[in-house]
Amino acid sequence: SKSSSSELERDIKIRASKLKPKFEKGLYRYSLCFLYLNRLLIHTKKDISSTLKLLPETQKDMPNANQNIGFLLKRAYTEKKKLQEDHEKLKRMRSCLYDLEIYFSELNSVLLNYLKQEEADRVYTAFRARLRYMEFERASQKLHDILKQEDLKKSHLFSNEKEQKIIHLGEKIISILKTNLDDLKRENDMVLDLSELRLLFSFLHTSETRVHKFIDKYTAPFLAFQYQLLLKQAFRLGQIGSFEKLFVLHKDFIQGMTESYDQKESVQFYDNDTLKRAEHTLTSGMSAIPDIFDQMEDAKNDLYQVLSLIRECHTNAE
Repeated sequence: SKSSSSELERDIKIRASKLKPKFEKGLYRYSLCFLYLNRLLIHTKKDISSTLKLLPETQKDMPNANQNIGFLLKRAYTEKKKLQEDHEKLKRMRSCLYDLEIYFSELNSVLLNYLKQEEADRVYTAFRARLRYMEFERASQKLHDILKQEDLKKSHLFSNEKEQKIIHLGEKIISILKTNLDDLKRENDMVLDLSELRLLFSFLHTSETRVHKFIDKYTAPFLAFQYQLLLKQAFRLGQIGSFEKLFVLHKDFIQGMTESYDQKESVQFYDNDTLKRAEHTLTSGMSAIPDIFDQMEDAKNDLYQVLSLIRECHTNAE
């Protein structure tokens, strides 16, 4: 009857009016996600492509990566940055130690001319020992004290000028060490000669080889894996429905709410077709949008953290 048809129409439109704000909110989120994801895919593809040009050719055909590789790669690139800083520090140390080697050699020669060999060796060794542990005042005092002990001299004919040369060389060495203290000091002592530096370079090279091997193996696969994660979110979004189909559904939804139905079959069709599709889309599809957003953000953040580290390391290496 007409009254039962009107009653059915009223009930369906009440249901539709309650569904409308939820569906439109879901449609709004879908639109934001759709636009954001498409923009993100365009930019990440471009950024990955430009970054791959910085990598050696050997990185571009490697085994598959997985989600855990991101954490390990970030750690590896952070370590690489530190190793690059250490390498620069060792280069500065080398320059400084070349100068120190000259002054140490000259001081040793002057001491051997001034003192008996046994005493000269003892004084020189004690001086270096004080310097190694950054006891600069005690090291300087050691040289001053030795000049006061007349009985230790090889000859009493040494001029004051010769004695002052010992002091001058000691002060010069101490000055160089103080100026380069940050580069030369270790946890409890200082590097004083080139043989120690060669050992440090050897240790550094071992670490660099290990880190570079891991980076070379997994960087390109990880970038591809992260891009695939973004494509996976695009696929999930596509399963909800295409942009065009969802807006057609919304148009039919609104249009059905405003129409007057003369026949019961027409209002039932609106209920069974348009409303049920809208309800299904909202509950089964649009409910996944927050998770899609989260997955996109996680993939983007992991990707761009590694991209940023790659570029920093490349800049440091130039």
